[in-house]
Amino acid sequence: MSILDELRRNAESGAYPLHMPGHKRNPAFADGLPFALDVTEIAGFDDLHDMRGIIAETAALGAELYGATAAFPLVNGATGGLLAAVSAAAKSGGSLVFSKYSHRAVYNAAELAGLTPVIFDPGFDAATGLIRAASAELVRGALSACADACAVVLTSPTYEGAASDVAAVADAAHSFGVPLIADAAHGAHFGFSDGFPQNAVRLGADAEVVSLHKTLPGMTQTALLLAGDPRYISEDSLRRKLSVFQTTSPSYILLASVDNCLRRLRDRAPALFAEYSRTLELLDARLRGLTRLRRAVPEGLYDPGKIVISTLGADVSGTELHARLRGRGFECECSGAAHILAMTSVCDDRDALLRFADELLAIDAELAPADKTAAPIISPGVPQK
Repeated sequence: MSILDELRRNAESGAYPLHMPGHKRNPAFADGLPFALDVTEIAGFDDLHDMRGIIAETAALGAELYGATAAFPLVNGATGGLLAAVSAAAKSGGSLVFSKYSHRAVYNAAELAGLTPVIFDPGFDAATGLIRAASAELVRGALSACADACAVVLTSPTYEGAASDVAAVADAAHSFGVPLIADAAHGAHFGFSDGFPQNAVRLGADAEVVSLHKTLPGMTQTALLLAGDPRYISEDSLRRKLSVFQTTSPSYILLASVDNCLRRLRDRAPALFAEYSRTLELLDARLRGLTRLRRAVPEGLYDPGKIVISTLGADVSGTELHARLRGRGFECECSGAAHILAMTSVCDDRDALLRFADELLAIDAELAPADKTAAPIISPGVPQK
């Protein structure tokens, strides 16, 4: 039985709730919120910190789908998973190797675990202004200069979709006896289609964090921590650290969303991703008609679902282009000094994405070329929502 089915059964049972939450499923206080499905750890609902029932079934499905040795549902986003994974790998007085452009959770994890940050810089691609994916050579160099590394954290894919050669990075880390933790928050959809890169634990990462809510049909805050080779980071240590960084009052509505997302992938992934890939092909073909604006594609492996539009060749900034699109009914993920980022997923409507392309083409036709006398913007700048 799915978690959502169990929540519905409980809501329809007629049992009076002499337990948390305090709203007591009273519809007079709901104001449209799903109070009827909101419960605590009562009989039949398992325990996120001691999974033996319906949550354990969800975790097992996650491990099967991603090729992990174990999976742990997360209800406070990838952040909790990253904090737990780094803490599980930490050793007193050690160091943590990671990219300058890592998520703030990685910096916070190093601080909380008492680890010295050893930071490498993948740099920017001059042609697109996008942050490069970290290479195995960069990681080897950082580890060679650091005798007490506890782990490497690899951000792959990056926010803009650049993906590393995870297998090569894993080999580099393991050659120093160090585990690889993959921050794949933006890569929850990897590994389900040949049109996208493989997911990290299948390529040798020892732990991987994926945000279901970013690119799959999961509610905000839903994610998974995936365990790889237990010789480097044990399942028990991950479980213990998750008990520190995850709430003791998890939302069963969010857990139901994790469960539903994974069940949908189990039952429909081939069809969903075939349709998605075809939509992205049509979108890309239409965007090839841009003349001033252009689609910026990261070097090497990348996520075709991330649509980065560069404004380097036009007399408009990324923030200005974002504002124009907003006025035409499209809200993008973010904008920088010289680009916008539009995120897509298997849940997108094909006609809507093609309308987005048409609006870009219409704006493109209105633009003048960039002022060649102005200093070029190599960095994409600080993204703004």
